[in-house]
Amino acid sequence: YKALMDLISITYSCSLSLSLSFSQLFSLVIFGCIANEGYVNRPDEVVEYCVFNRNQNACNYAVGMGTLAFICCMAFLALDVYFPQISSVKDRKKAVLADVGVSAFWSFVWFVGFCFMANQWQVAKPEDNPLKEGADAARAAITFSFFSIFTWHQSWTDDLPLCQQCGVGTAPNCVYSPDGKSTQMHPNEDGHFRFSTDCCFLYGVFNGYDGSRVANFVSQYLTAELLLGQLNSNHSDTDVRRILTQAFDVVEKSYFETIDDALAEKANLQAQLPEGAMFHQLSPQSQKIAERLKTLEQEVSGGATAVVALILNNKLYIANVGTNRALLCKYTSDRQNQVIQIGRAHTADNEDELARLAQLGLDPNRLRQTGIIAGQGSLRRIGDYKVKFNYTDIDVLSAAKSKPIIAEPELHGGQSLDGVTGFLLLMSEGLIKALEAAHGPEQANQEMVAMVSAELAQQGNVEAVAQSVVERVKRLHHDAYARQRAVQCSRHEDMTLLIRTINYPLSDGSLTPTQGGRIYPVSVPYSNNQSTSKTSVTLSLVMPAQGTLTNGTNTASTLEGGTPTPG
Repeated sequence: YKALMDLISITYSCSLSLSLSFSQLFSLVIFGCIANEGYVNRPDEVVEYCVFNRNQNACNYAVGMGTLAFICCMAFLALDVYFPQISSVKDRKKAVLADVGVSAFWSFVWFVGFCFMANQWQVAKPEDNPLKEGADAARAAITFSFFSIFTWHQSWTDDLPLCQQCGVGTAPNCVYSPDGKSTQMHPNEDGHFRFSTDCCFLYGVFNGYDGSRVANFVSQYLTAELLLGQLNSNHSDTDVRRILTQAFDVVEKSYFETIDDALAEKANLQAQLPEGAMFHQLSPQSQKIAERLKTLEQEVSGGATAVVALILNNKLYIANVGTNRALLCKYTSDRQNQVIQIGRAHTADNEDELARLAQLGLDPNRLRQTGIIAGQGSLRRIGDYKVKFNYTDIDVLSAAKSKPIIAEPELHGGQSLDGVTGFLLLMSEGLIKALEAAHGPEQANQEMVAMVSAELAQQGNVEAVAQSVVERVKRLHHDAYARQRAVQCSRHEDMTLLIRTINYPLSDGSLTPTQGGRIYPVSVPYSNNQSTSKTSVTLSLVMPAQGTLTNGTNTASTLEGGTPTPG
């Protein structure tokens, strides 16, 4: 536990020190440039004016913000020195979240400063400064204001240790035109993380919708709720489940706190508009209110689903909220890969979810028929204030005794990974649906495992494997549309795949079935309902030959003595 706390302290301190050093330097440069050469006058004048179009506010802004930013840097550098001595988890979390909030504030301040000074410099009149005094200082202040946006924007999680046994592949959303060309519909809304500490590994895939704000917020704050000393090797399975549940609850409450002011303003403005009036019927003042309401709606709308994997004491825990998917692939003693889908999507096809909602007074049959609620098929979501606070306005949810759409995760684990060889897959809903749209839902898990296994046998880099698999799914989806022009394949959402190998021998990059590899059958049980019936499929899996280097040590192949299956 002490080692974990020390690692967090070192990581946070290094991240904070490096970022603040640049920020402090840039604030000094901006302050010095304006204070020393930022005020000029004509040869026939005595009074000096700001070099930025004689706008005193521009110089005052630069000097004031430069001074305050320098003081703020000094304060956080003091926190950097004191941080290792903070033993309280709550105090550490407050320090980190303060860093996140202050960094966001100063990024915004310097963005405004950059735009303000650049604009005033552009419109400055040459006759006001015929000798071009202070021109270099003005350009330097503008330049370093721009750089300051990014030095302050760095998050504390940017320098957390990344897991080297993990790889992530992504692809943006797209819609196909009749000629087969793809166009991105909106910015990428997915998110992910993959961190490691001395005692645990933390992974997550987040599927955002109606914007990326919630997915980004959850990926930042969930890390703070789990990797600031809350977890240690002495915790039991019950403790871990409690901590995971509490983390999701705190993160969602924190998110809603960030949009409280916007929601209050939205409610106030809505009360000022006449009911039922069309936009063109409104007065100019009311039209401005309507436009502001539209902006506020974009700021507060949206949500995310999440699947999070935690490995602690070599035990696997899965926390799932929504429609992402986790697969655990284990290489068994009889030379087969067995795939376990951990948990089920929280949709109207999930009988457990329907039973939960039935206890709240909702009609399961009606929910099953409706399927999509407020634009999403998931019955568990993070954020999405409309279904959390205004569910009584949604017909199918209006009879609920309490909030029907929740952010409480479905938890599984801890499942021991002792002696396990294989890999863990975390997949976003967009990736799953793209593959299911192309080839049907029945064999989606089998196909995904087959693609990952094939790429792992060909490539020695997990990151490249994950990206290759995502590209293959993207290509399969496009080809299905090109062949059939099927409506279900006309578009796909953002796709994210996270692969975490577990004692899995990676290829040296040159392995093929005829170059030292062996082909073994892959039996992949899968059930798409809650019955005990399962279907299986036999696939070809290329495994590395003997003497594979695993984690830096030469290990004898466990496959020796087996009979290869003919290709």
